[in-house]
Amino acid sequence: FFRLGNTYVDQSYYINNVEILLMEWIDMKNTDQQKLGKGLGEMHIESNQFNPKTLVKATKFFEAHEPIIEELIFAIKNEPSLVLNRPEKPTKNGFQTHEILASNDSKIKKLIGDDLLKICQNYFLNLNQNDLQLRNYNFSLSGWGVILLNEGKQERHIHPESLVSGVLYLKVPKVVADSSNDMGNLFFPANNSLSIVPKKGEIILFPSYLPHETKRFSSDEERICISFNLTGREK
Repeated sequence: FFRLGNTYVDQSYYINNVEILLMEWIDMKNTDQQKLGKGLGEMHIESNQFNPKTLVKATKFFEAHEPIIEELIFAIKNEPSLVLNRPEKPTKNGFQTHEILASNDSKIKKLIGDDLLKICQNYFLNLNQNDLQLRNYNFSLSGWGVILLNEGKQERHIHPESLVSGVLYLKVPKVVADSSNDMGNLFFPANNSLSIVPKKGEIILFPSYLPHETKRFSSDEERICISFNLTGREK
């Protein structure tokens, strides 16, 4: 269970019924509007807290030709914890590592950890500009590598223990990079749903409570990425 407003919601139910729950939550807020003294402007802001088109941000992390991308791919493929269809995870027909960003000994953390943490932290603080207490938090990253194979996908899920989630794309099959279809896209289901075409070297950031999934694709090429979560704790 996790908290949505003042209500505790079953995670699996939320993932599959996000549109219904959101509308119920907004209706509840509208009903209480006069009692709480809230104006329509603030109500609009609250509803946008679940709108992927306003929340999801893309930024270039690497140029597509940079050698570090191949270094990261090599590190993922040689990670001892890499396993096919990791149990109790959303990865289907693909490989997934265990933790690769928490340890100071991790090669991947040494290559990108500091820069990735800074980008995630700035994104989170910009989303919560009015909460000055958050600037006194210690933030940390966790992450894992994912290699999806032909007919691979990631089922719809959220990350309820985290603040910000994201993905860095390292290898994108030609059919996935083709914007004329949605194969292999990162998809956010909502009333204002969003489907993102992966781009090599690009990072996608979003609040961890947003349900998301990777669409199935058909290709002999691998789709390789690093997924990550930002957590925070008061100093």
